[in-house]
Amino acid sequence: MSLDPNVRTNVEPDLDVWRARVAAMTPHVDLIKASAEDLALIYPDRAHEAIAADWLSAGASVVVVTDGEADVRAWTSGGRTHRVTPRIGAIVDTVGAGDSFQAAMIHQLCALGGGDPGRGLSVMAPEQFDAALKFAVRAAGITCTRRGADLPRAAELGLS
Repeated sequence: MSLDPNVRTNVEPDLDVWRARVAAMTPHVDLIKASAEDLALIYPDRAHEAIAADWLSAGASVVVVTDGEADVRAWTSGGRTHRVTPRIGAIVDTVGAGDSFQAAMIHQLCALGGGDPGRGLSVMAPEQFDAALKFAVRAAGITCTRRGADLPRAAELGLS
């Protein structure tokens, strides 16, 4: 199972509610992908590394933090850390970029795990994890070159 907190204060303005929901779900998920923007809202003044460590201690297998055009950073329950630099073309709109990233990561995990993303995480070698992150960054980058939440098609990602 995966989680993207996707904090929207216009939907729920009480940040304590967001914190409680994330805390309740964390022990039940394999992959948490959060944006730096969301983390700044619900955990102001906390380093991403500290948040990731807390989530991993609570039971998550992988924590990924996206940060716009800045490096994507990831931590695993096995103690590995990963960093990938996005190569994004001309940005038209960022709506849907996080969803593209998450869907691409899940796709890669399913491919490695024979349809089971949790198994994919458990068998993934470090270089495969880096490749999955790069694939997800590429998918999000394609989305950013278009208006609206227009996620890339399989053929655009070389999956046809």
